[in-house]
Amino acid sequence: MLFAVVIFVAWLCVWGWLSGFFAQTYQDTRAAVLDYTVDMGFYVDDLLVEGRENADADLIMALLNVDHGDPIFAFDPVSAKQALEKISWIKEARVERRLPRRVYIDLTERTPMALWQKDGKVKLIDAESVVLTSTPSGKFKDMILIVGDGAEEHAASLIRLLESEPVIKPHVDTLKRIQERRWDMVLSNGIVVKLPEENIPLALRRLVELQESDQIMNRDLLAIDIRDQEKITVRTRPGNVESYKSELLRHKGNAI
Repeated sequence: MLFAVVIFVAWLCVWGWLSGFFAQTYQDTRAAVLDYTVDMGFYVDDLLVEGRENADADLIMALLNVDHGDPIFAFDPVSAKQALEKISWIKEARVERRLPRRVYIDLTERTPMALWQKDGKVKLIDAESVVLTSTPSGKFKDMILIVGDGAEEHAASLIRLLESEPVIKPHVDTLKRIQERRWDMVLSNGIVVKLPEENIPLALRRLVELQESDQIMNRDLLAIDIRDQEKITVRTRPGNVESYKSELLRHKGNAI
């Protein structure tokens, strides 16, 4: 008799699971409990999002999937956090239910570092090479453009150095990675500044000194080569050699 009861109970459990009876009962019970909590005043009346600047607001709202009047206990902060952090712009999200009626979102967005050009397409990336958007808006048009194999992986350190050299940075338009070893800086007026593989901070300091004394980055030159620690070499346009020699040689220790 006991064996028959055990078999019957086991069959009943299997039937309830396969038929969806248990799942439906759970859903009905859950809905009833949530409705009761709403009657007690625990519902979404306020959604506060802080820290959003560039992330798409419509996408954020779609992922949160919460409306005014929804049971606040039906909102899952953990799932919302995971969904939000899949947005390329968002580095970290803090999501909280603030009872009785507020959902609070605190976003930490990634900081755009440069425009990255590869295969003819320009993308906006941060210092960790994360692509923030493949369709940068006009607000980012003045950011430095980086090109060349491995540029996205190595540009952060150079851009940080340029941030500390305000005399140079406003002139820089493009950073070109050369043979995955070093950089060329292309200035907004077209001058190419050739940087060394090592001791870049020293090379930039020398360029700053020459800019302050001779305004070298404002001249009508083709290239400025600062790869050699002993001298700075400039490449002039045809016919301009003599005029630049007389001025640049005033800066001791440099050569043409």
